[in-house]
Amino acid sequence: MRPVVVGVDSTNAAERALDRALLEGQRSRRPVRVVHAWQAPVWVGGALGYVYDYDVFASGVGTESDARKLTEELVAKARTRQVSEAPVDVTVEVIEGPAGQVLVEVSHDAGLLVVGGRGHGPVTSALLGSATAHVLHHAECPVMVVPEQGAPAGDYGKVVVGADGSEPSRTAMRWAHRVAQEQRCPMVVVHAWLLATVPAGPAVFVGPELVTFEQATQEWLAQEVKDALGEAPGIDEGVRTELTQGTASQVLLDVAGPDDLLVLGSRGRGGFSGLHLGSVSSQCARHARGVVVVLRAGQERLD
Repeated sequence: MRPVVVGVDSTNAAERALDRALLEGQRSRRPVRVVHAWQAPVWVGGALGYVYDYDVFASGVGTESDARKLTEELVAKARTRQVSEAPVDVTVEVIEGPAGQVLVEVSHDAGLLVVGGRGHGPVTSALLGSATAHVLHHAECPVMVVPEQGAPAGDYGKVVVGADGSEPSRTAMRWAHRVAQEQRCPMVVVHAWLLATVPAGPAVFVGPELVTFEQATQEWLAQEVKDALGEAPGIDEGVRTELTQGTASQVLLDVAGPDDLLVLGSRGRGGFSGLHLGSVSSQCARHARGVVVVLRAGQERLD
């Protein structure tokens, strides 16, 4: 059984990520692996062209024993905040190396990787730390980003998933549907559209009939859900679609509230094929009010 892995450091975001990871472990009855990557902050001079990781110098953790002590204290405090008494098998690992690289390596054997939405970096307007941004691009399992501010770990009000016709978005739909079924909460499949991007104008032909673009898109969205979920139980009762005019990232951020889970595929239909993360997923991971999960195609299983 693949564990829930959570990356921690000394930030408030890491505490919130740990709370969520323990809750996910309880719900799925999976072990939780708490990983703290550390590096000795050795300053070797301001060499031209070398980029120094601010997080290393701001963390206040310079030895393996410091990192282990900090991590064990975080776990002990998190256990006191748990509402459920369901037992969770928790292990602590302290690994030397850059946090992003370490978390990508451990993601190979993980069912879910949970990270906080902000690191130690000095740019407060950027809601993703460098390690979080790195794992979103390169992790081998679904990545859950927990915002530093917002509702405490608890039940989701609804599960929101973005649909754009790509295989990663279908993967996101399947993963989101399973979570919604497990938690018995509604699932909303959202597609954002802009009329300016439609060459044919506001009306299109569907077979012999001339219908509005919005009607045709609504029918397409319903078919996308059917294609992704097939005959999955609860598809008729618990899943609804929402078609909204606007930019994709802003529409999704508006629909998903602080108590909701937003699930996205890691790459949409546009952009450069060499990139692992689409602009919509990146924007939502940075600015969402609640928890975000980003998946690549084929990552829907948690086994």
